Amino acid sequence: MVEILCPHCEGEIELDDDASGEFECPLCNGEFEWNVEPTNEQLSISYQKGSIVNHPIQFFGLGFSVIMLVVLIMSLSATYYTFSFDEDDSFRVNFKLSEYEMEAGENSISFDYSESEDENDNTWGVAGFVAKICFILALIICSLAIIARVLDALSNIEVVQLPEVAESIVNGTARFSSFVVALLILIGIILFMIISPSAATMEINTEGVSYGFTFFTWFMLVLPILYSVFSKLEVDFS
Repeated sequence: MVEILCPHCEGEIELDDDASGEFECPLCNGEFEWNVEPTNEQLSISYQKGSIVNHPIQFFGLGFSVIMLVVLIMSLSATYYTFSFDEDDSFRVNFKLSEYEMEAGENSISFDYSESEDENDNTWGVAGFVAKICFILALIICSLAIIARVLDALSNIEVVQLPEVAESIVNGTARFSSFVVALLILIGIILFMIISPSAATMEINTEGVSYGFTFFTWFMLVLPILYSVFSKLEVDFS
């Protein structure tokens, strides 16, 4: 005979040495299994608890978050609008978030919007300021999301022991912060495109001039949409 503890009332129960299957506790009438091989589903759950991620898509989610972090860092100094003369392509004006840059051949000079009294420059400054605030907030949240993903992975393999409340916060941040990042980027770039002056407002003679938003601007418009769609898939699978 072998003595075991009931998993429900923790009372002592005697079973035969070779007993196996489902039993009912004579003390509390609770049902339990003894000496039964785990099913494939139970093995799968046990594996997930000891694995670094719950689904391989989370590896891609971490990689995507790192890419978003790099893009957000680049966004703070990128060019969003430009115009150049077709006859002399060596002369170009590049509008960024905090300044515009004039390029003439190998020479370039930059001017801060805040140092100018021109109304158009002030408008560029407002558009850049609004976008920069959104991008900086997105950058901070994206950094926290990456940290949360790493902590979640370390917690899965029991390298780090997190309190229940902290684990809940980490899981929530890892799963849903990407939607906040995507929304902030989308709001920032749309407001920048709306607020920034047009060629007509800047009184540019558009004849023989190439002008418009750069590829990076449109990239910043499309990327958060792709990021949010991928994040939705990641939440569904994991």
